[in-house]
Amino acid sequence: MKTTGSLLRRYALGTLHYALPAMVFDRMPTDPAFVGIPTFLKLPHVETPQQLEAERPDAVIVGAPFDMGTTNRPGARFGPRAIRQASNLGRAIYHLELEIQPFRVLRVFDYGDAAIVPSSIERSHEAIKQKVAEVARLGAIPIVLGGDHSITLPSATAVADVVGRGKVGVVHFDAHADTAEDNWGVLLGHGTPMRRLIDSGAVPGRNFVQVGLAAEVLDALAERATELRQRLRAAPQQYEDEDHDVRIVDLPVAAELDAFATDALDIATVSEPWLTRLRRGGHAVLFARASDYLPDFQFGYLLYGPSLLTDNPEAGERFLTAYLKATRQLNRDGKSPRHLAILMKHTSLDEATLEEACWPHLDDDGRVRVQSLEQYQEWALERGLIDRIVSTEEMHDPRFLEAANRSLAESGGGP
Repeated sequence: MKTTGSLLRRYALGTLHYALPAMVFDRMPTDPAFVGIPTFLKLPHVETPQQLEAERPDAVIVGAPFDMGTTNRPGARFGPRAIRQASNLGRAIYHLELEIQPFRVLRVFDYGDAAIVPSSIERSHEAIKQKVAEVARLGAIPIVLGGDHSITLPSATAVADVVGRGKVGVVHFDAHADTAEDNWGVLLGHGTPMRRLIDSGAVPGRNFVQVGLAAEVLDALAERATELRQRLRAAPQQYEDEDHDVRIVDLPVAAELDAFATDALDIATVSEPWLTRLRRGGHAVLFARASDYLPDFQFGYLLYGPSLLTDNPEAGERFLTAYLKATRQLNRDGKSPRHLAILMKHTSLDEATLEEACWPHLDDDGRVRVQSLEQYQEWALERGLIDRIVSTEEMHDPRFLEAANRSLAESGGGP
């Protein structure tokens, strides 16, 4: 009822300042459902942009009687007319949960149909776009009656052009994603509108939610994603050269964040907490973990100086024992309030970010992947990041780790 109250207050004040015409409810006919010229729900019909602006609408019905983008079953061009004829309850409609008659508080009008041009997809789409834009520019919500699925392109584009490209989201209920490149060479068919919206920049891919996709569509998307993973894992440079549609670049973290936010970057390796910040901002989703591609890569290190081995080895063993106990507890129980409290104390990150972040997996035995360290050194040496390769004996001493594992085995290995 809070929403209803705010609407009522808004319009009570509005009548003082703007001298609005009578509420829609009072202007709707009381005839039987089957009597009269059918507008949507018997709403008042508005013909011109000037008349519509004078009404200061909240929502506007627009017809898009168009089906020239369909590849199989025609007839959707008669959809707006059929919907209007069927929606004949008029002003009597009542919302049981909100306990309200919508047309007593909302200003809704039927703005007729877009000026469709038979046999021309382009000109018809432009007419739909213009009609929807006339509504959006007034700050009203356009409700478009279709029409085949291709009308989503001009309708969503019109709204994006008014409120700002990249600021519009689409929740799409369909068994198909409608992201095809073309329909038999036609770019504006009913299977392509979401692809065109993304390509044009009107609605970024991250702003789409697809609901109800058929199993075969999901299987095809999963197969494509698996193929991409395999090819990138096997030979990313070769994939770039073969297809010419993938460009691999090295960027600093700050540049990656900006590139994601502006859709200049499609996929990247990102560490925490930047990954969580990108996801929270709606700029990225988690495609896969790095460990999925590099299961034997050493992602983390514990570094200490040689003096710990010679001057205070007992402290080193106690530290590694405590470290392994904590690791096993984390792997067993997951994140705890104590984990979050410790990290909040020693970092600038808030609790919500730490709770949402992807924490790396740590082996219960603290195993160090020595081969990974050697390969990483070779990679760094090739790029001039280090002067020489350090031998395994110089960089890795397993004595503390071995002692810690023995101690935990003797005590039962639990935290």
